[in-house]
Amino acid sequence: MCVCLELNGVKVSPGDKVAVWFDDDRTEKFVWRGFARSEMMGWWRRHGAEEVDIPADRFAVRSMVSGNLVWTNLEVGAVVRGVIDRSTPEPTLRVVTRDATAGEMLHCQHERMPETGRPIFSSEMPPTVGLPLFDVDLEHAAGPRVVQEQLL
Repeated sequence: MCVCLELNGVKVSPGDKVAVWFDDDRTEKFVWRGFARSEMMGWWRRHGAEEVDIPADRFAVRSMVSGNLVWTNLEVGAVVRGVIDRSTPEPTLRVVTRDATAGEMLHCQHERMPETGRPIFSSEMPPTVGLPLFDVDLEHAAGPRVVQEQLL
């Protein structure tokens, strides 16, 4: 399935925290824990999942033939669809997937693709993506100069 997304030049994979849009001015980071089939969106909604926009420049799926990653660029302004699963103790992100078209099967050699489309909320990169790329423990950092160098 979708092995990674590239957000503003930063690659993220399942297990990483990913920033998403809830509305035009609210973002939050969630751990990417899996996938939600588009055919099951009614079930997800009934169980309290919230739909979110995941801005991305491109995504990769693993070819079922070669095992290699195959990258696909998103159209300008498009987003990857996601849902926040609140059935777990810590809410997690699931990327929505759909059946691949015949053309996608030829290109990516995989039967499922991330659901992409026009944003519900925003296709802008959330302010929490890219800076910082990681959480800095300010209590144990060597000082402001080190933090500044790490961010550049």
